[in-house]
Amino acid sequence: MLTKNVKLNTKNIKRKVIYKTLIINCTVLFLVSQFFAPRSVNGLGSPLIAYAALSSDLDYSIEFEELNTDIPEPTPKLNIIENEFKTLPAEITPTYSITSTNDTFSFSISQTAVDFGALTATNPVIRTSNILFSTPTYGSQIMAYANHPLMNTEKITIPDSTCDTGICSQTIPANWEDNLTYGFGFRCESASVEVCGKPFSASNSFKHFADTSANEFPQSIMLNQQGKQATSGKITYKVNISGTQQIAGYSNTVTYIAIPNF
Repeated sequence: MLTKNVKLNTKNIKRKVIYKTLIINCTVLFLVSQFFAPRSVNGLGSPLIAYAALSSDLDYSIEFEELNTDIPEPTPKLNIIENEFKTLPAEITPTYSITSTNDTFSFSISQTAVDFGALTATNPVIRTSNILFSTPTYGSQIMAYANHPLMNTEKITIPDSTCDTGICSQTIPANWEDNLTYGFGFRCESASVEVCGKPFSASNSFKHFADTSANEFPQSIMLNQQGKQATSGKITYKVNISGTQQIAGYSNTVTYIAIPNF
């Protein structure tokens, strides 16, 4: 029974060391300047510029000391049977020597400002960001969420897009080509290594960011489990408005979370 307990403890130690995670937050502010409706509008002033608070080109190196869990040989147990001393054989189990990896992880976003400028109804505006991250031996992922939809100071929003069929969400992508479909959304495109997943394989496949104000949980948007290497993906942001959208400046904040496994 003692030996079995040692086995379980050893496995638990191994899991804790090898799969230790580091969480890095990166916040990007999105802003839509006061837009032009289909009619002539005067006195709007100059478009506003959005600046993002962003941590880029971050390098992290995490080291662990070697952990050796060699199990000492058990002491034989003695039983008295018919007034004679007999020795029970000791159960021998494998020993474990665990040396953790010494990987380096880096994560960056290509730009620190995302400005959609002045919008015109039924004319979508596209912006892009490139995310570059190195992948430790045991993989990594990028998660993201928005604090709320694009919103003005009066709490009026440009809603998150539900795509042409009305089914796309923070978890399900769908086709978005119709200029009469309004809202804000994004898509992910992989570079040399597949990190965005098959749901984004169609060129016009979009979904929207998880909205924490609606109690939605952050969602994984990039995942790499193909070993130690650097990889990247392009995030395409899209916003489209109707002719009835209130004229104002709109903004929200999207947070990217980089999670490497060590």
